[in-house]
Amino acid sequence: MLKNPTPTEEEITLLPGWHKGEIAEVFQKHNIDGDLLKQEQEIITKLTPKYPFLSGKTSLEGFLMPDTYRIIGGMNVTDMVSKMLDNFNKRIYTPFLASGKPADAFYDVLILASIVGEEEKSTSQMPLVADILKKRLRQGWQIGADITVCYPELIPGNECQKYVNNYYSLSRDARASKNNIYDTRDKMGLPPTPIASLSAETFMATLNATAETQYWYYLHDNNGIIRPAVTGAEHEQNKSTYLR
Repeated sequence: MLKNPTPTEEEITLLPGWHKGEIAEVFQKHNIDGDLLKQEQEIITKLTPKYPFLSGKTSLEGFLMPDTYRIIGGMNVTDMVSKMLDNFNKRIYTPFLASGKPADAFYDVLILASIVGEEEKSTSQMPLVADILKKRLRQGWQIGADITVCYPELIPGNECQKYVNNYYSLSRDARASKNNIYDTRDKMGLPPTPIASLSAETFMATLNATAETQYWYYLHDNNGIIRPAVTGAEHEQNKSTYLR
């Protein structure tokens, strides 16, 4: 028997759009020591001196950079998160600082970008979605992204649409009784945290969005092509035309 066996190495791939609950499950499957969700506050406290963008934050959501990572057997959850934050710093935070945008705008952009990434998977269509959502936000509209309501219960992405359909079949009063602070259809402004991990491309599309689009509405047809609209009436017509 070897006295000092070589630790095993493997790769894990974490995809954009996964929330921290889904990431925690992957960590457990790959025997990363610790519990991401239970240790989240402890990890934030420990790593904030190294990663100042965590200062004042209560959640790691949005900061866990999706990518393929090489892990070593016996790695603990704090070390794994640190690898992901190094990547986040390089691919998202440093480019943000270089953009010259106000530093205090960073977290708001990150939150909105996480919504954009869940609403639109095509990089070519992301700028339009980012423009429309940023326009709504600036003009005092509800953001109106149904998918955000799934986040408080960390519902997996493949189950979210069913939850959304059930949630919005309730009356407005019934929804209000749930006090879902991530409900961007019934509540104004941004949710309190990001709702998922996101790619650098999604972040930059949101950062660079001007909100100077003529459109207020959009939907995706059965082929995933975005169909924007200027008026509510046009949006309703798009529903009839493209969602039959």
